[in-house]
Amino acid sequence: MNLSILRKTKFVRFFINFIKQGATPEKIALTVALGVIIGAFPVIGPTTILCTLAALILRVNMAAIQFVNYTTYPIQIITILPFYKFGAYLFGDKTFNIPLEEFTGMFRQDIWGSLIFFGNAIFHAVVAWCLVAPIAGGLIYFSVLYLIKKFSGKKQII
Repeated sequence: MNLSILRKTKFVRFFINFIKQGATPEKIALTVALGVIIGAFPVIGPTTILCTLAALILRVNMAAIQFVNYTTYPIQIITILPFYKFGAYLFGDKTFNIPLEEFTGMFRQDIWGSLIFFGNAIFHAVVAWCLVAPIAGGLIYFSVLYLIKKFSGKKQII
């Protein structure tokens, strides 16, 4: 990959500027890991609030964690169904065995009624996420930390 193209992407420039602001590699890696993991939360909507709370509690950059959270939205969409399926598997829940068309149709007609009906399935998906998140978060944290430490001192990246 051409490094001049990589340097010009908004995402890379954002994190390079973030590094130059004096944040430690550990804080940057933690910010990215939290943003991705919370961004993959299996309920659409509360990720902004959850990232805000994480930023306040763990003292990471609020703008950076929200940026990662918002760029992670496609991951949330991709992983939401597997979390629901994994949660159903863990708890032996048969509620989620309805066809996808019927599931989406229920939410289009009555979102609150559907949330109540699927309350257990939502809870099960959150439990599944809670089991996966620490492992995935650790992998993301150490991968990002390794990459930052490897490339932060090289002139061609910064």
